[in-house]
Amino acid sequence: MNWYEEARKRIVLALDDPEDTALLEDLGPRVKIVKLHALCDTLGASAVIQLIRRAAPHRKGFFDWKLLDTSGTVIARARIAKHAGASMMTVHGRGEPAMIRGAVLYGPPHVFAVMRLTTETKSDIGGLDAVGEWASRAVNAGVAGLVTPAEDLPFLAENLARLKLDTSRKVAFVVPGIRPAGESTDEHASTATPQWAIQNGADFLVIGRPITRAPDPVKVFDAIVEEVAQALAERARGGKP
Repeated sequence: MNWYEEARKRIVLALDDPEDTALLEDLGPRVKIVKLHALCDTLGASAVIQLIRRAAPHRKGFFDWKLLDTSGTVIARARIAKHAGASMMTVHGRGEPAMIRGAVLYGPPHVFAVMRLTTETKSDIGGLDAVGEWASRAVNAGVAGLVTPAEDLPFLAENLARLKLDTSRKVAFVVPGIRPAGESTDEHASTATPQWAIQNGADFLVIGRPITRAPDPVKVFDAIVEEVAQALAERARGGKP
């Protein structure tokens, strides 16, 4: 196993400032997945997919739309994402099962449900019981995985059976708010280092400003890849450093 290449597949670069799009040229094929939100509205869904693939034709687009609306409206948006060529998309885990199923059926190949925002505390949303309810509903409606703050990872990873999730298939965990040690937490109430998140079950790490704000984004990205690669290798061996 090439852990460095595997690590690059797990890092999702969050990119929403139009001024940061030039970084995609600098980072080149290092970046495998780009998370987008505001740029989809600014440039259009299809145009933004074309933009992120200029320097890397196989790069995946992750539309972080957090859809929460009527089933018909969500299905219409999901169709747009799929037609544009997005590989991933988010809906809100608070949505009704029919809404989530519609997004899964008509949307991109991988639809993820957002549990709680990294700016929210557990008390803001009614505690982990609410997270468990949303997780059960979303996974049983067919999502590919859950978007969750790092601090909720142990709860979700260790309680799949108790939450009555469909464990016959892999449930991926996407973790935003990832910060290398010593980095500012910005507005996030929940953050974690890449190593901690991987050790506790994360499959994809969403990282934005620590890379896009860095004086040398390529150097920072490569350092994160090394940290993630080491954590993945250690996890595969069944231990922790």
